[in-house]
Amino acid sequence: MPATERFWISEPKLHNVTRSLAGVLLIMYVGLEIRAFWQGPVLTESGVVLEELYSYTVAMLIFSVGLIAFASVKQRKRVGQLGLAFIIMTCLKVFFIDMSGLYGLARATSFIGLGLTLVGIAWANKRFLSFDTSDTREEPELKPQQDQA
Repeated sequence: MPATERFWISEPKLHNVTRSLAGVLLIMYVGLEIRAFWQGPVLTESGVVLEELYSYTVAMLIFSVGLIAFASVKQRKRVGQLGLAFIIMTCLKVFFIDMSGLYGLARATSFIGLGLTLVGIAWANKRFLSFDTSDTREEPELKPQQDQA
């Protein structure tokens, strides 16, 4: 990837294309590796085991946290927003797919855990992704007018 970025140094839009393509390829690679780990060499078999679903969730969460950490260190707001979008997708996956097979106390505990996770995400968003976007211009100070009587 760095070699292609050096080749396209004059086109900043192509930098974004290269980075996006690298991200998509990384996601595909990790997804296929998880599938191969749980299903063996034949990836086209139907059905998904529960552990495989949880592995996808953990991988999505690690990828999201990595994006947010990168955005926090490099002060890249768009990357942070992308990380938050991936965390929202992960939470939706957990809510609709992973928790659908749980019942009773396990389901209630999982909902509480998901709620606490969302509170933690909101805190992390406020703490780490609140970049200072204020301009260097200062507003004029308003002084009270004195009566001229």
